[in-house]
Amino acid sequence: MLFGFAKPKRAKPLILHADDDAISHALITAMVQELGYDCMAAANGMEAFQLAEKLLPDVILMDVNMPIMDGIEACRIIKLKATTKHIPVIMLTSMDMVKDVDKAMAAGANAYLCKPVDMPLLQAKLTAVIPPPPPA
Repeated sequence: MLFGFAKPKRAKPLILHADDDAISHALITAMVQELGYDCMAAANGMEAFQLAEKLLPDVILMDVNMPIMDGIEACRIIKLKATTKHIPVIMLTSMDMVKDVDKAMAAGANAYLCKPVDMPLLQAKLTAVIPPPPPA
């Protein structure tokens, strides 16, 4: 039990990836699955927040710029809710949007990565916030 909430039992850790770009999501999903994690998609910050409450993922990979609700606002809400505040959030931003990093960290993000995402760096960021998945 974590912070008074039962964590779902899973065979592999679950990564929630929030991004409105289908190509970005396909690439991140392939990388995450190759690293041994399961991956679920959210198309915007509102959907990410709703799925975070429902699924209680082990980590959220959150794009900064999305429609309906951006990643920074979604991160802020996730970190304010008792049921989701314990979930690590790793923000994803393009190199030209690095100025958003300070805003993301102020919203409660645990870390950030610049796109395009480097797989060894992604693995390092994930294992820094959750244990690595069991070997296949």
